[in-house]
Amino acid sequence: REGKGAGVLAGSLGEYFGVVRVTLAYFVMYYVFILTQAFNRIKVIRQKKKAEKEGRKVVPVSQDKGQMRWDRTVGNTLEQQNPFLWGLWLNALFVGPGTAEMLGWAYVICRLFYPFVFPLSRPLLYTSTFPNYWVIIALWGQLWYKAAY
Repeated sequence: REGKGAGVLAGSLGEYFGVVRVTLAYFVMYYVFILTQAFNRIKVIRQKKKAEKEGRKVVPVSQDKGQMRWDRTVGNTLEQQNPFLWGLWLNALFVGPGTAEMLGWAYVICRLFYPFVFPLSRPLLYTSTFPNYWVIIALWGQLWYKAAY
């Protein structure tokens, strides 16, 4: 357990640059996911229009496997965004930035795998999602412990 002065009340802002880098990496990843989702949707719509002109059967854009991959990637990232970012920063401020940074990088790296394992199988998808859930539990669990003791 770190001393009473740990976290935001002690030390300099420089201690938080690692957590700032994690946050920046997270948002770069997030916007890459969103842009990829948007560009993929444009591509799928164009392919759908071309197929319709040629008289081929087409599935709705929302049922295209490639589009589902990016829709779920963005959706799952958004679903976990608040618990992760709030947990990351509250942990950095009140527990200490070192562990928060390490857990933050683990989260971002595992989240990067999501769009690549999504089309494969459920068990492989869990290699991205479960570690992310454990990181969130660890961030909030440390906060709870710090507040309780």
